[in-house]
Amino acid sequence: MAATHSSVPPAGFHGVRKRPGLRWCGLLLIFGGFILTCGAVHLMPTWDLWRSVYTLEGVVKAIAALLSIAVVFATVKVTPPAPPAATPAEMERINRYLREEIAARKAAEEKLRLLMESVRQSSEAKLRSYFEAASQAILTVSSGGQIVLVNRRTEEMFGYRRSELLGQPIETLLPERYRKDHVGHRNDYFAAPGVRHMGLGMDLAGRRKDGTEFPVEIGLSYLDTEEGRLALGLISDITERKHAADQLARVNAELHASEARLRSYLEAASQGILTVSSDGLIQMVNRRTEEMFGYDRTALIGQPLGILLPERFRGSHVGLRAEYFAHPRVRPMGARSDLAGRRKDGSEFPVEIGLSYIETEQGRLALALISDITERKRAADEVSRVNDELRGSNAQLEQFAYVASHDLQEPLRMVSSYLELLERRYRDQLDSQAQEFIHYAVDGARRMKGLIQDLLSFSRAGTTALKSRTVQAQAILEDVLANLMVAVEQGHAEVTADPLPEIVADPGLLAPVFQNLIANAIKFQTNGTPRVHVSAQRGGAGWIFSVRDNGIGIEPQHATRVFGIFERLHPSDRYPGTGVGLAIAQRIVERHGGKIWFESELGIGTTFFFTVPDRAA
Repeated sequence: MAATHSSVPPAGFHGVRKRPGLRWCGLLLIFGGFILTCGAVHLMPTWDLWRSVYTLEGVVKAIAALLSIAVVFATVKVTPPAPPAATPAEMERINRYLREEIAARKAAEEKLRLLMESVRQSSEAKLRSYFEAASQAILTVSSGGQIVLVNRRTEEMFGYRRSELLGQPIETLLPERYRKDHVGHRNDYFAAPGVRHMGLGMDLAGRRKDGTEFPVEIGLSYLDTEEGRLALGLISDITERKHAADQLARVNAELHASEARLRSYLEAASQGILTVSSDGLIQMVNRRTEEMFGYDRTALIGQPLGILLPERFRGSHVGLRAEYFAHPRVRPMGARSDLAGRRKDGSEFPVEIGLSYIETEQGRLALALISDITERKRAADEVSRVNDELRGSNAQLEQFAYVASHDLQEPLRMVSSYLELLERRYRDQLDSQAQEFIHYAVDGARRMKGLIQDLLSFSRAGTTALKSRTVQAQAILEDVLANLMVAVEQGHAEVTADPLPEIVADPGLLAPVFQNLIANAIKFQTNGTPRVHVSAQRGGAGWIFSVRDNGIGIEPQHATRVFGIFERLHPSDRYPGTGVGLAIAQRIVERHGGKIWFESELGIGTTFFFTVPDRAA
């Protein structure tokens, strides 16, 4: 006990030193002395047992008593005065204050409760809003397989009202073939729930109320609620995605087929086809390239293009290739220049090349289509030679036609003149039969002269050089109508025309076309007023002119015959003429690069059409 009392003052002193906020005071010193003397009091009996000094024990106890009295006084001195006791009025005021504090606290707690309830309800409303607006069907299923909750999209997707689904087994929404196995799958899931996907890489289907099926993907999760664990399913209708995937597969199949067909076409092409990279190395060739140059394709792939060129072209070709890759475009080569390819045996042959380019994963490639024009060059040389001969023959023929017509017309003029003189001078001495013979002779000479002139016109239509220029077709028609003024007046004809365009043609040659067609329209009539209308419209790369009449018409079997030289469909005494006009018109139109044809209906009329290409285009 003495040791216990003796340890208290040192512990107290140590605590005061560790707490800077505390300070030494008399009460602590007196209390420490009191505790030490108390410990000494407990020690004195042991001392007396050995020494028997009772006087010392009494002194120690007296000191302890005095120190205890000092501690009491010191404690009274530092103890604050006690507050005065409250009166009944003050106690009522304090109680009222406490009641108000309790009421205010209850009101605050109620407000907090209402606020928390509002937040909870708002969150639930937002969650339900998101739940109903979701683009996926969302439903929850109990461990027993009954549907607990569905959203609007579930109703739309499966065709049920939610009242028809709630409480029903989830297998209602599955095709018959899945239902039996699904019960076991469902039990396995509730035994080990987790987040996982269903339908990825496999064919899952949902079943609508009307019995139709559609492909789906399902995302599975779970919820722990007061009513127990629920499975949460998010269902996506992947009909469009499946359709897109099927379309993609079909397109890929078609692409592969197209690639196979393209390769087939490349191999079957009559032209040499090859591709070249920007560094001039051959990347691909077809069968015709092998045949044309005498190389096996394995000897060409990866080789510089220069091996297929004559030595004299190789130096300049490097710069030309770089220029082409800098500005790639579709263009021909060799059409107006002498390009040549070089075979494996060193022999050369003339070529034409069509250049294009393709973009690949390995970069841009030049695509060349090479034609061996050896036969074409040979044919062109032959055509040039024949044309030279024809030009000479045509010149001779034109000269012959001119001389022949001149030489033939001279004796005809003499025969006609003397017959007419004989008719005038001896008219009274000749009988009617003799006069008839003279008339036949004069008429025959006149017709012979017409034939010779038409033959000369036909020859000139095919040999005279074209002098094409921009001209108004309206002006050509006006000149023609001036030439036909007498025929129009005598035939009481009505000739009308739409505004005619500006064309590129030889006006001197094109005028006879209009003149022949309009003159025929006036001539080939039965009864009534001849009506002729001229018009033009755009057609292809040029103009289509038409001359329409209300004449006797032409039978379909004569569609080609009418354009033959000296071809006549009617007796000359009924419809005079030599049968050369339409042949001349056809020849002139064809020399302009056009064509001529007609549409006709017997007794109704005929429309002749002819084209004049737009050379400027």
